Amino acid sequence: MKKSFYILATLLVAMQMISCLKDSETTGSPECAITLFSVADIPCKRIVTVNGVDSTIKVSMSGKEIYFNIDQLNRKIYNVDSLPYWVTITKVVPTVTCQGNVYIRGNDEPFHAFNNGKDSIDFTQKIQFMVVAYDGVSRKIYDADIRLASNDADSLYWTAEEQTAPMIGKHHDVIHDDILYVFHEVNGQAYVTSTAVDDKERSWTTPQALTGAKGTIDYASVLYFDGYFYALDNNNILYRSLAENKALTWEQASNRLLTKLLAADDNYLYGCDDDAIWASSDMNEWIMSGSENLGLVPEQYGSYAYYTTKTNPNFQNVVMMGWNANLNKDAVVWYKLSSSNPDDDQEWEYIHVNNDNNYEMPKLRDLQMVYYNGELMAFGGEKEGETSTSTAYNAIYTSNDNGITWHKQSKKLGLPKELLGYAGQVTATVANGKIWLVRDDGKVWSGIINKKSKRSEN
Repeated sequence: MKKSFYILATLLVAMQMISCLKDSETTGSPECAITLFSVADIPCKRIVTVNGVDSTIKVSMSGKEIYFNIDQLNRKIYNVDSLPYWVTITKVVPTVTCQGNVYIRGNDEPFHAFNNGKDSIDFTQKIQFMVVAYDGVSRKIYDADIRLASNDADSLYWTAEEQTAPMIGKHHDVIHDDILYVFHEVNGQAYVTSTAVDDKERSWTTPQALTGAKGTIDYASVLYFDGYFYALDNNNILYRSLAENKALTWEQASNRLLTKLLAADDNYLYGCDDDAIWASSDMNEWIMSGSENLGLVPEQYGSYAYYTTKTNPNFQNVVMMGWNANLNKDAVVWYKLSSSNPDDDQEWEYIHVNNDNNYEMPKLRDLQMVYYNGELMAFGGEKEGETSTSTAYNAIYTSNDNGITWHKQSKKLGLPKELLGYAGQVTATVANGKIWLVRDDGKVWSGIINKKSKRSEN
């Protein structure tokens, strides 16, 4: 009985104290300032389309990736970067760090006690926190705001193209002269269809077979270099097709046999065999461009990107990425510095993943990488070892250090919502200032960074 009476008395004193709290604040004690504000992971739901059927999946916005600024002068707390528009902010659990007792209210209602780190708060309301110093006199009131981005705010804005590519299944994309070429197979034979990406009334060519090779052209090996499309056939012979021929007719390009075509930049085409990675500018003379870690080159065919260095226009960064069975959970990433001057040109180097690098690129199915808006962007299907498609195409990873570290973007960059959880293949290329995505059912999206976007602030 005495214990119950004590608890009741304590509650009455606390309620009386809360009822005396007024909106006016005093700043006699600096200890009542909020010094840190964070939130727990935010559970959300998203509608995804898998094989044409809409379903709801549970996702989570990591609280560790949300950074809050505390404006002590104006008493405002807000997240530095707007959260994706789909994040639900009706049940957010915040943690407030300060010296004093914390109280909360929504929509100008009376302040009441706040259970720090446990109470779930609806941030669609006007939320204010009051901190009362332990002296019971000094207090400060903060406006707390969680900002959501609009659908296209500071992010990739995607447009679904009306015309679909006339192909179904595994495919490979190559851009040349603002024409998007999609290579694929029909009954074991390589085919190509194409469309002009700068044409508002876009139409696709009828798929046609690739002819001229003694063997079968590997559609997934095709790349463009210096006026020609290049590809390997099933006998490891290198073929080429003059760009003016729209990749339809092919001829043998070199006597060197290669097991894989890897990449190309403005200076060289790169391929490998069991002994080394080789580079050539004319397909006659081949220069060794790396001989270590050959067991970690991308299996089958990965993605690559090249771009001029920021410090010297005579050099290009070249990065290639892919899937390799010898690594359990990370993608393989390679880098080289390319120069037309052989004395300055460097060999390919495998970027080792070690314990010091906590920002590796995960091993995703059907990995794709492009260089866009001044950085490398990569994405893919579900992670290695996972059976749930909820992780497929759920994020874009970016790198600003030539593929050494990769950061999962969950705020401003994302893929079309129709791809979230998709079980098939999606390819990516860059042309005409946009990223172009082609899904294995022929559906196409174009994406562009919206520079004039607005923020929706609650």
